[in-house]
Amino acid sequence: MADEKRYFSVKDMFEQAVTRAKTDPRYEEYSKICELDYDLLCSTCKYDKLYRCEFDVVGEVTYGSSEGIYGDIFLYGNWSKERDDPFKSRARVYVLKTLKQDKESYLAVGMLVNLICYYANEFVATHLDRFD
Repeated sequence: MADEKRYFSVKDMFEQAVTRAKTDPRYEEYSKICELDYDLLCSTCKYDKLYRCEFDVVGEVTYGSSEGIYGDIFLYGNWSKERDDPFKSRARVYVLKTLKQDKESYLAVGMLVNLICYYANEFVATHLDRFD
């Protein structure tokens, strides 16, 4: 009997990516600049399975409507079992926030977001056998 393929969840991938990012010396450096209020995995999709690796990990940084700076990380593309699932083509999966609003903090949040995106992409590239 063949082994059944075990698919990763969004949580699996981002726990690994964030752990790797936080061990990168640049993460500590930029965290000191922006002083994050929080960073977390979004609960709406953290248990979604990653069946396909036809997606991009994309980060963006924005000023909040009422306060602070947000760093959001999205999946764009197809990771669902159904190839054309319209509800699984874009999802915010991770968010970072600082209450600071200066330019240096904005740039630092961008660096943190990009470090996590880098390690998420590295995770996918090193586990291609776990996707359809």
